Amino acid sequence: MVNNNQKINELQQGMVFLNNRKKNLDKVKGQLKLIEAFDTAKLDNVNEKEIGVLKSLEDRFDKALSEYGIEYKTFMDNYHRGVESVRQCKADCLNAYTSSQDNYTFLRKSCQAGCDFKGPYVSPCKDSFGTSRINSKKCNEITNGRCLNGNIVLGQEEIVNGLEYADHKNVTMGEGCCDCGGGYGGRPKSNYRGKNLRTCDEVPEALGFQKYQADLLKTACVQARVTNSQINSTLYQSYNTLKSKNLELINLAQEIFDKIQQMRGVNDNININMSEQDKELENSLNLYGNIYADILQNQGKQDRTITGQLEDIQLKEASQSMHFVIWGGLAVLVVLMAVQRMSQ
Repeated sequence: MVNNNQKINELQQGMVFLNNRKKNLDKVKGQLKLIEAFDTAKLDNVNEKEIGVLKSLEDRFDKALSEYGIEYKTFMDNYHRGVESVRQCKADCLNAYTSSQDNYTFLRKSCQAGCDFKGPYVSPCKDSFGTSRINSKKCNEITNGRCLNGNIVLGQEEIVNGLEYADHKNVTMGEGCCDCGGGYGGRPKSNYRGKNLRTCDEVPEALGFQKYQADLLKTACVQARVTNSQINSTLYQSYNTLKSKNLELINLAQEIFDKIQQMRGVNDNININMSEQDKELENSLNLYGNIYADILQNQGKQDRTITGQLEDIQLKEASQSMHFVIWGGLAVLVVLMAVQRMSQ
């Protein structure tokens, strides 16, 4: 059975996980800014859109995590105050019932059991009762008129706690139905001599008192004062809300990381472009080398005919054009290499 401590630990682990995710997201912010700083003309429309989507997801995550952190702190504060209120309640029981009163020891125990029943809990009650072996009915069908809000209706004790209406595993309504104070999870129980007590009605018998002697003990149990009892009784709702938000944040963080993975395609595109630029530059250099060789050959001729002069002019024009292509290609290549280095 999962207890409060296990539930709280699950929530704490979720918070640690989200904080670690946040740290990892912060690390990639710098890379995202470098991508934005890159000349957007070099990026296609799809990649620009992806960057915008990534920023929007990141903003949503930051805002949601901040709100979640506030709610988480409020929840933990209420939980610890609830635990402390039960401790204080039990201390008050010692002062409320002194040795001058008859059966003060049992009155104290009954009062302290009442403190336990009003403690904080983070898991709603769930029925452990199957179906009645008499009529195959479940708790919500068989407890009507017999139990209410975790208490057994006066005069229904024998039926609720008897085996006549028990399920096929001999679990009684009192043991397995939340409406009767049974089931698992839900309101805290009080342990006395190895027996889990679920309601103030069970306390007198557990302490060895007969029914006709039970009124004072039941009153001491019911009147146990826990200052945080109202919040304690609804704390499980706050827990369920936090648990749901925790899962949503984890899914959102995963969506962001998936988007970052897609954005790596930007670097892949840059690498492809650089490879193409390398090939173009290599071809241009080869072509320029051939033209330059022809120029040198023509410059070495003493007899320069009109045809030779025309060829020389054409070669010089081609040379200037190739100069422009080569230096332009080198400039683009340097920019692409710089962006790739920064993005890494």
